[in-house]
Amino acid sequence: MSDQNVDELMGAIVDTLLPGDGDFPAASTTGIQPVVIQRLRQRLGPEAPDELVRALGAGFSSLPVPERVEAMAAFAASSPLLFAELRFATYFAYYETPAVIQVLQRLGHQYNLSPLPHGYTMDPFDPAIGTPSDPRGSYKATESIDRLDISSLADLGLRVVADGQV
Repeated sequence: MSDQNVDELMGAIVDTLLPGDGDFPAASTTGIQPVVIQRLRQRLGPEAPDELVRALGAGFSSLPVPERVEAMAAFAASSPLLFAELRFATYFAYYETPAVIQVLQRLGHQYNLSPLPHGYTMDPFDPAIGTPSDPRGSYKATESIDRLDISSLADLGLRVVADGQV
């Protein structure tokens, strides 16, 4: 399958999953197709895009939208793992594009590509609400920790700091 056919197929696939509407762009217009292919290869191996082509068929991109939706539903039923990875990769790639983030922000959502440097507004911690009802773990003061003898690790050639000395 030629690169152009793969591009058309991936455009049809991501648009079937995320067709867009009055506010949100169609997935293919955000340019996520190469990212989706890369993530499928990373998670499922280099043959994943070829498996996708075999599962949906090279003619998928020329189908009318209702038939693409039916074909995608059949694919989800017959190849649940590949479909789940495809959906996961597509959604994550889509919602990290600047065009989609701008729409989310314009709709009043506090949404940043990454939480830093701006962060997210959080209510102050309230122990009455935030303290677990079944506490787990424990705390041990630093001065009550016993030092370990790491002399047996000397053959690793690591720099060892002991009592402030290197």
